[in-house]
Amino acid sequence: VFEVVIGNDDRSRINPTTAYPWRAICSLLIKAKTGKYYIGTGWMVGPGTVITAGHCVYMHDQGGWAEWIEVMPGRNGSIKPYGTIRSSNLRSVTGWTSSKNRDNDYGAIILSTKIGNTVGYFGYANKSDSFIKSKTLNLSGYPGDKPSGEQWFMSRACKSVSSRVITYDID
Repeated sequence: VFEVVIGNDDRSRINPTTAYPWRAICSLLIKAKTGKYYIGTGWMVGPGTVITAGHCVYMHDQGGWAEWIEVMPGRNGSIKPYGTIRSSNLRSVTGWTSSKNRDNDYGAIILSTKIGNTVGYFGYANKSDSFIKSKTLNLSGYPGDKPSGEQWFMSRACKSVSSRVITYDID
């Protein structure tokens, strides 16, 4: 998956990353079944659960389920203020694992420790389409086109909402 920058790169680097909410956003190092390594981003949704993309936990072209994923909350370059937690306890939905449907490209990493009790977590909510459309969306993560382990942030208005997808023009 290639990084997409729309027009000018309007992202801002997060530094330091130890304040909430930045520390609840996780850098991921993913080892595929084929032995290849990938990076990704996740976010704490509870004390021991990280939400991420389905393609981070289940890679169709790399043997299926990742062999393991290292989760690094609040990573800041080479600094890992909350350590690293490795997990092979991965989840996704059949809409992704069986059908490779982008509308179902989501997954979870179950951790052996409750690091969310230290770094905090976002939780989740059920909001109407009109509520989401009226909000500014915030996106922060660890992009592959920036130096390794740096967290970058951008926000913009919601572009559209469908039954399964929120669309935005955020780098």
